[in-house]
Amino acid sequence: LPAIQQALSPKSRQTQEGGFQTPHTKQDAISLSMEKGLEWTDKTQQTFSQLWRSDHEEPLGHQLLREAKSIAEHNRRSALLICYSALEVGLKQHIGTCVPKALWLAKNSPTPPLVKILREYLPKIHDKNQDFDRWIEIKSLLNKKITDFTEDRNRLAHRGEQLKGSLDDYLQITEDLLYAFDVFEGHEWAKNHVSKEFAKKLGWEQTNDKLSCTDISLDQ
Repeated sequence: LPAIQQALSPKSRQTQEGGFQTPHTKQDAISLSMEKGLEWTDKTQQTFSQLWRSDHEEPLGHQLLREAKSIAEHNRRSALLICYSALEVGLKQHIGTCVPKALWLAKNSPTPPLVKILREYLPKIHDKNQDFDRWIEIKSLLNKKITDFTEDRNRLAHRGEQLKGSLDDYLQITEDLLYAFDVFEGHEWAKNHVSKEFAKKLGWEQTNDKLSCTDISLDQ
């Protein structure tokens, strides 16, 4: 691992004579933190089997978000527009899944302001969903980020102006919301894919803990 190699290797500096000199001081110990990796449980197997046997496909919102992320570094404007479409499409598909009678309306009607749907309509269709109980905790977050996101999208799409907000923030809140929609549809595993801040506000327990190695002694 590059991080381990860097920590274990003494740093050198170039002298005026052109050679390299190793400093006298070095670390006596290092602390590392890494993801556990894949943990395949009986519940994981059950979930995977259900998805495999069903006709379920990856939601288009997730596909579009992945495309937005892939070009974010080199084309921020296109990434923002695709990211906004990902959230818009993902929200419509989520409403259609939870309220089948509203599917046609969601797909064919002009989309109301996203922040209004997230703030006012979702609580109505998830009023009996325990995972939705603390949605009110993120309303201020939604008000700020989704409003900024929408304004930046409109500013870019309609007037060709530059972004004022953070594309990284828009990508993150879109990812959090798309996985939240998955959770509300019964996919418990999706809780592990939202940000820690988002999960904490909603009171969701995440199981993708990190393994920590502390105080690894190094040879003197």
